[in-house]
Amino acid sequence: MRTTTVFFLLLVTSLATAAFAAAPPRGYEARACGFDMNRDGVFGGAGDCDVCDGVTTDPDSDGVSEDLIYVDCQTGVDLPSCGAPGAPCRTITYAWGTRADGPSDGAEDIVCFRGTCAEESISPAFGGYSMSDAGANPGAYQVAGTGSETRNWYYPLDPTMLVGWDSDNDGRYPPFDNDDTAVLDGDGLDRAFVVNWETQWIEMAHFRVEGYGSSTSATSTGFVRFSPTGSVQRLRFLFFHDLELIDINRARTLPSSQASSVVAINFFTGGTRPRNVQFKNILVADNGGWFVRGEVPPSDQSQPDSGPFRFQNITRTARGCNFSQCGDSAATTAFRLWGDVSGVEILDSIWDANVAAWEPKPEGGPTGARFLDVSQCSQDFHIRNNHIVDNKIAVTVRGFSNGFCDDNDARPVDEIYIDRNLITNDYEAWRFGDAMIQTAAAGDNDPDEMIGLVEITNNVLISSTGWEAAIWIRNGHQTLPDTSQIRIAHNTMIGDINRHGAIVIGNPETSDHAFVPQNIEIYNNIIADLGNGDRAIQTTYNVTGYQADRNVFDPDASWEWNDNPVASLASWRSSSGAETNSFACEIEFRESQAPGRLNFYDTCVRDLLPDPQGPTGPDTPVFDWRHTRNDIDFDRRGRDGAWDLGADEHLEILYLEDFESGMLPE
Repeated sequence: MRTTTVFFLLLVTSLATAAFAAAPPRGYEARACGFDMNRDGVFGGAGDCDVCDGVTTDPDSDGVSEDLIYVDCQTGVDLPSCGAPGAPCRTITYAWGTRADGPSDGAEDIVCFRGTCAEESISPAFGGYSMSDAGANPGAYQVAGTGSETRNWYYPLDPTMLVGWDSDNDGRYPPFDNDDTAVLDGDGLDRAFVVNWETQWIEMAHFRVEGYGSSTSATSTGFVRFSPTGSVQRLRFLFFHDLELIDINRARTLPSSQASSVVAINFFTGGTRPRNVQFKNILVADNGGWFVRGEVPPSDQSQPDSGPFRFQNITRTARGCNFSQCGDSAATTAFRLWGDVSGVEILDSIWDANVAAWEPKPEGGPTGARFLDVSQCSQDFHIRNNHIVDNKIAVTVRGFSNGFCDDNDARPVDEIYIDRNLITNDYEAWRFGDAMIQTAAAGDNDPDEMIGLVEITNNVLISSTGWEAAIWIRNGHQTLPDTSQIRIAHNTMIGDINRHGAIVIGNPETSDHAFVPQNIEIYNNIIADLGNGDRAIQTTYNVTGYQADRNVFDPDASWEWNDNPVASLASWRSSSGAETNSFACEIEFRESQAPGRLNFYDTCVRDLLPDPQGPTGPDTPVFDWRHTRNDIDFDRRGRDGAWDLGADEHLEILYLEDFESGMLPE
């Protein structure tokens, strides 16, 4: 008996180890060292953590002693001779703007600071030192993309740096190391940094920024602004990491019409197009206003797009503030970028709108409680492996806005991928606008004023208080056929319907646009926990390009096709002309610590989809299955020869609760 048990355990362990790939962790994690000074693509490894230690003069071991300038904001003195560890300067502004001599001597300028500094609009006078790598990006080195990342990334090779001083030389940096203090105190100040057009190859890391924009009446405030000064496109290869941004633009009282530049990370750059900008491993707490916002005017089509931008391992909690104090200017919107911007990755992060801390308006919640607005002319967005918490609207894809990036300047909002996110709402139900993912807006006259491809895959969407829609497709065009392609596959949607339906196509609140989306694919989704008679799918028009199959519906569901109620699944098949293999059943999910994940014992949706790339795969016209080959937890689908439906591929026994205590299935 013991031999059999041991063999079983070894077999299950072997199978599970081979089958599961670890999902990248979400959110900020304070770490001792986040540098890659030896440029081997490993951050915080051996040889990486000797910068700003007061001793090492060549922290990247390239044979060149760098220009290290030390700052102590309490005891230093700003003099032409300041900057040694024993004779530090007093301010970062003086050190970076006056003591730095630029990269012409072959050495990068590195400013190391400690203490609490009260400075504003800090701007490095020079960029880093430009050396060439094997590619087409001088001054940068490439690290291969892994996990959620969709592209290889270029990091600055020899950047100018601003770093929290490792005063005790233990390889542990602030804010992780409580023995070291490196804080920018913005009480009464507007903005911490301005990075202008001519500065490239910059790295900022390991310090805390607090209070900027929170006790000022200025209309342009926050953490960093990329300045529009100049016309040469040199704003690139910028890396911000291991930072804490606390109380940035907290509790602002400006009306929303005046608050467009009350934004922590400001990409309103005029004609300048920043490229290769990354923010990684950052804690953002009590953040008012916008987190990231900006536009790229299409005035110079000869220049490359702004981007790529990467935002990864960020934990952002919006400011909790009652409505009577903050009005709608303290909107908790995280992102809005539009214009000629492409290559945006928002990955492995936690975005908490913190709406429970507001005094609700009559319709429930602040109007600005949303996570992401992908707006007109933007392209190539990947939103992957995030937890999006209590946002009124999680993601909006908007193809058109009158007066900017339209007419001859327009281009489709295209290649938008929303994948493997957990989107939850535990706040009170909103009466208006609570759709987790939506496409919106109608173009006017130009054929490019519309949405192109949007893929929504492998997401778990849950609202314990209900919603008006989990996914709402209501884009279109006023004068031309809408050519958008919307693909919805392998999502799990759990929640009661308060107004419309789990998936809504068209606009049941007003009239539809003159031309509406017709190319819509809905495959292999789960729609569960509806109220009796709630609509699983609702369309307000005849969707001529409707393709759908192997969707799993709540047994209490109803439907609506072309504004006509449909009570049974059989009638739904007849009305839609699709859904041949779709069905209804009760699904067993795991406990609350694994929202939307399948119980090992579920018999409803397991192993029901033949491997689409296998010899017995379905022959229905479906999209590129590579985007759904791994589930929300990055587990490989089809371990038993067929795929589960919904966002989650079921766990093996080894990963079930109580397995380690010996409680095996009978």
